[in-house]
Amino acid sequence: QWLTQRWSRALAGSAALLGALAIVNPMALADTLSAGYRMHPDHQGAAQYLQSQRLGPDDLVLAEDVIVQVYYLGKVDYWLLGRHDAADFVQTVNGEVRDIYTGSRVIGSGEELQALIDSPDRGDIYIIGSGENQSDGRRYMRGEGIHRLLTAGQLPVVFTGRDGLTRI
Repeated sequence: QWLTQRWSRALAGSAALLGALAIVNPMALADTLSAGYRMHPDHQGAAQYLQSQRLGPDDLVLAEDVIVQVYYLGKVDYWLLGRHDAADFVQTVNGEVRDIYTGSRVIGSGEELQALIDSPDRGDIYIIGSGENQSDGRRYMRGEGIHRLLTAGQLPVVFTGRDGLTRI
């Protein structure tokens, strides 16, 4: 009986909270409950696309949302994030800067990204952009050099996610 009373109170509290949200902003409540790709990046779609490509041993995968892509793909070669933001989440391992959570190497500047693109001893490069719709187009998170390379139109887009923002 004690458990039943607790459960009833929890349900009543949850119902009251949802009711209050619906009264205050019913559209926000509806968006939250069924947001789909209008509010969320298509990380899974990007990973499924890459899995369909049968990547070769020299092909490289770079991702802005590295933790999520490692979840879907198993590994990502490089985390693409400006040095100013990456600093709190990296460590040096055998002389390489790596993400502390995934072990992915870090590309932290436009110069580093360009050097990787220009490298003759690599396969294809796949850059999974973030589908987060940030007001500055992720310029701050990427840093100016990375942002400039990704938005200059020189890199072909081979995939666009269901959100319309996630690109490879």
